[in-house]
Amino acid sequence: MDMFYKLTAELKKAVIQLEQVDLLADTDTKRSELLKRCEDVLKYSGYKVVNPFIDINVKEFKSNKELLILFNLYKAKYYGSSFIVSTGNKYIDEKHISNFVKSRQEINSCSASTARKECAMIISTIFENLDSFKFDRVCEPYMLGQKKCAWITQKAVDIIDKKYKEHLKREFNKLELAAKPYYSDEDFGLLGDY
Repeated sequence: MDMFYKLTAELKKAVIQLEQVDLLADTDTKRSELLKRCEDVLKYSGYKVVNPFIDINVKEFKSNKELLILFNLYKAKYYGSSFIVSTGNKYIDEKHISNFVKSRQEINSCSASTARKECAMIISTIFENLDSFKFDRVCEPYMLGQKKCAWITQKAVDIIDKKYKEHLKREFNKLELAAKPYYSDEDFGLLGDY
C-alpha cells in the first residue's frame, strides 16, 4: 500500500475516534492524535508544518517578562512589527505588567502563577477582539487593568466568561444527546432549564 494512503487511512481513523461520543474519553488526547495525523499527511505531501502562533492554554508563564513578550508578540501580530516598542522603556512596561498581575492576584485571591495565566488569557482576548474594543490608539501595557482603563480588562473578562458559558452549554448538549437513548423525555424534564 502506498504510504500516502496509509497516512490518510490513519487520519480517517483519528477523525472517527474524535467524532465518537464517549463520556469517559479524553478529547484532548483524541484531538492531539488527529492533529498529529494531519501533520503527517501534510509533511508527506511536501508541506512545511509550523506550530500555531502561541497556545496560551498550555503555556506556563514563569515571569512577568514572559507576559510582556506575549503582549509584544500579539502587538506585532495585530499592529505590525513597527509597533513593538511601547514606551521605549522596558522597565516601565514590565512595571505595568507586574501591576496587572498583582491586581488579578488580589481580585481573585490566587497565586502569581495562576494570575499570570489569567493575564495571558486577558491579553489574548483583547488582541483577538480588537474591533469590539474600538481603541483610538495602539494597545499598550499601561492599559491593562489600571485605573481609568479598568473597563478594558472587565470587557475582556466578560468576553472570556461568555465564551466559557457557550462552551459549557455545548458540552452539556453533547452529554444530553449521548444520554438521551437511555432516558425518557420525562426524565429530561426533571432537569428544568439549564
